[in-house]
Amino acid sequence: MQTKLVSTTAQLVSYSRQITPMKLLDFLRLGDHTHQARIFWENSEIDLAFAGFGVAAEITASGQNRFDEVRQKVDDLFLNAILDSPRHEIRPRLFGGFAFQAEHEENGIWSAFPSAYFVLPRYLLTQSGSETWLTISACVGTDAIDQLRFEADQLAIQLSQFTPTTDSNPLLQLDYPLGVKDWRKQIHHAIALMQNGDLEKVVLSRTADLTFQQPIDPLMALAHLETRYSDCYRFLIEPRKGHAFFGATPELITSIQGRRLETAALAGSTRRGKTETEDEMLGEQLLTSDKDRREHQFVVDALLQILKPLTVGELDAPTEPCLRRLSNIQHLYTPIVAHLNHPIHAIEILEHLHPTPALGGTPRALAMDTIREVELIARGWYAAPVGWIDADGDGTFAVAIRSAVSHDQTARLYAGAGIVIDSDPDKEWDETALKFRPMLEALGAKWS
Repeated sequence: MQTKLVSTTAQLVSYSRQITPMKLLDFLRLGDHTHQARIFWENSEIDLAFAGFGVAAEITASGQNRFDEVRQKVDDLFLNAILDSPRHEIRPRLFGGFAFQAEHEENGIWSAFPSAYFVLPRYLLTQSGSETWLTISACVGTDAIDQLRFEADQLAIQLSQFTPTTDSNPLLQLDYPLGVKDWRKQIHHAIALMQNGDLEKVVLSRTADLTFQQPIDPLMALAHLETRYSDCYRFLIEPRKGHAFFGATPELITSIQGRRLETAALAGSTRRGKTETEDEMLGEQLLTSDKDRREHQFVVDALLQILKPLTVGELDAPTEPCLRRLSNIQHLYTPIVAHLNHPIHAIEILEHLHPTPALGGTPRALAMDTIREVELIARGWYAAPVGWIDADGDGTFAVAIRSAVSHDQTARLYAGAGIVIDSDPDKEWDETALKFRPMLEALGAKWS
């Protein structure tokens, strides 16, 4: 476990001031040529959004204890911190996430992404309702607050005069490394395990690889996702220039504020209809599908079982799922609200919940073993938690689906499907093709 700080002292100091409103993605353009880390987090249904670049502190971890190590280092970083901010929601926070598997290796297109990585941006823009705030942070001596105030004032002037520019980037090649025949074999293998043993569900994924003429600009992709998927968690984690993980995920794994915890089950999918009548018919078919309802219930049952010992009173969860409709797909959806029986760090909750049956399977250990055995391409951070954590241990994390990882001119997209004993491989192939579509569109590519 390492914590990298800007100075040899470990005391965090930050200063926040209100500035003229500006777009978060425009703010990130300032970091285009700095070769520094960048982050982005936004959901139009939530009045709190962030964009940041530069490094005040970084935390990395690996191995089976990575969640606990991150939690401890987060607490250490914020211990005795001087946070000159007028309100709680404007204070600095760490952004990052985890790889899907603890034994994740930093290589290939994932070479800049450790098994766990979090960054506290040097420069953070926070949108809180109609207000925009700039926060500058550093790990320096306590006498540096005046210098941070001066730097914030100067940067505010620079931001007010900034005009962003973008360029087009033609697609050169689109490949699907796993063919449909091999996909069928993988699913038949998983179904055989279900017929012969205790495996009940496993989520299998496949990839799409893209090559462009110029280095990929994740900010252009995020701008497109804002127009089509504004009600999803749109995120960017870019530890180094040219190494980015970004997407628009509809799936919350946990949000903690004090003792209030929110999570949700999102499993079971179908396409949107071309007409309102067809859309309603497809939604009703999904709600009454035995296969999809069983797949969804695995997730609900697992979440309730995990959370029950940690909470007080009854868990607030509907007995029947509803539909979560996005622009190109609709899911079975069950929101869950709980009240923790004692304060629990969001990272600790993640360790309990990841991976849920929505992205791993059930039973968890057997499903994870099956994924290791069957899948040929490492998942990296796909289907793992990404989000933010603050000084109080509160945080919000989503499951990194509908996502892409990019390095220079290449990108890799992932899409997964929940496999149960009566799954049809060809229908699951079509479902994953549907799930590729948001990121293919965002990157300016066609889908097939």
